[in-house]
Amino acid sequence: MKKTLAVLLCLVMLVAVCACTPTEETSKATSDAVSTESDVSAEESTETTIKYSANVPEGFKWGEEQFIIKSTWADLSNLKYTEFGYGAEDMEATVINDAVATRNDIVEDIIGAEIVEDMVLSTDRFNTGEFVTIINQAIDSGTADFSAITPSLYQAGALALKGHMYDLTEIENMALQSEWWDAFFVDEAEVLGQLYFVTGDIGFYSRNSITAVLFNKEIAANLELENPYELVRNNKWTFDTISKWSKLFSKDLDSDNVIGHLDQFGMGGQNDNMWAFFYAAGETIAKCDENGNPYMTIEGTRIPDIMAKIQEITTDTACYVNANKLWDYSLSPVQLTTKAFVEDRSLLFCDAMLCIEDMRTMDTDFGILPCPLYDENQERYHSMLNPWNSSCIGIAINVLPDEVEDVAIVLNLLGAEAKNYITPAYVETTLKGQRLRDDDSEEMLDIILNNIGCDIGHIYDFAHLGINLLHKVNEGANFTTTYDSYKIWANQDIQKLINTFEQLGE
Repeated sequence: MKKTLAVLLCLVMLVAVCACTPTEETSKATSDAVSTESDVSAEESTETTIKYSANVPEGFKWGEEQFIIKSTWADLSNLKYTEFGYGAEDMEATVINDAVATRNDIVEDIIGAEIVEDMVLSTDRFNTGEFVTIINQAIDSGTADFSAITPSLYQAGALALKGHMYDLTEIENMALQSEWWDAFFVDEAEVLGQLYFVTGDIGFYSRNSITAVLFNKEIAANLELENPYELVRNNKWTFDTISKWSKLFSKDLDSDNVIGHLDQFGMGGQNDNMWAFFYAAGETIAKCDENGNPYMTIEGTRIPDIMAKIQEITTDTACYVNANKLWDYSLSPVQLTTKAFVEDRSLLFCDAMLCIEDMRTMDTDFGILPCPLYDENQERYHSMLNPWNSSCIGIAINVLPDEVEDVAIVLNLLGAEAKNYITPAYVETTLKGQRLRDDDSEEMLDIILNNIGCDIGHIYDFAHLGINLLHKVNEGANFTTTYDSYKIWANQDIQKLINTFEQLGE
């Protein structure tokens, strides 16, 4: 693998054309674009697009024929798109796939090597999943041939705790301040000043992981419900509102005295809705203090009330159908609640945004909304990266120390060009242009995407609370009593994280 010249590395920094603090030239270009647009008619104006670029040392080449990214997903049998081009030859030509190919072509021309995504099956995307085992074994055996990895957030946390990933804050060329890396993630996921993986434009699975609420416009109109878009705008789209709406549309169509996936019901969802709503209320399992030390935040005084309201929604079997209870009917139970929504048998459908792809055949119009506020006093909406669905990027320690800066150069190239091509293709063309059906939904999507965050309590899986609390609370267990039984374990896991990162940082 190509060795980095130390002298060049000292002279080079990766920067965006438009950074968070614009340069004088950038500011002038932006100002000129605005004033020019105001001076011409709509027919004469031309769209001005910001171009992001990562600076690269003159003459930089990767030095090998391939730059390999090891990735994973839970089901490889029905892939519609991938983040770096795995299986592209067998996929439908879509805007997203074309954008990935364009991004890869540009980077390949610069680095003189082929971008190769080596995707492996990992049905378990938790921290004990197959992908974690594959990476650990490859590193321990010395057989790893990849330059970067894209685990789920759960898997990334486990690999970081194993000491098998580089601290990105120590890699100058990672340029984590660049606009193609998620500033919120750098801020919220950094522990003791260390960050071993990151999200950003480089991969769109993170955005696909965010939970949203879809509503059936025809049913809402027939029920004479308030305009949900106005409710969102006026901070009245709350837990109480969604709970009330859910109760308005239930009917036992198959006459079995149970509201199930074959019936008519208020809302379809799954267990993960609990954590999506919990984060939407402005709460987390854990976060870091001003010194970077992690601590439990799930012990706040308002938490029991929040959980009680969530339980009121997700355990009401008279109107809420939980896909996690449908495994006896399907190996992919979310498809059953999706089918009900598409067939106009569900007013609301709550799932990751990747589900919007499945609504393309729906005849009735639907709209998209953020997860609701806890109450009207909450200042803003919150959208959490789902740690199971979301991917991230990191550099495993199989990469030699004198090669790490070169890997970072390539990753920044991939990130910058993704911001130029893939993000617009995903957000503007695919989501807004093809999948969403009105301007109001586009506004709602912006609210969702402009309020993203993460929860280190999930990522580092303290006391396995993401699952332990998830299932028990969704079954109706008392939150406070249940959490108290895991509290000691959770704080032990936090101390383990602190001790591990202190050793890694020495």
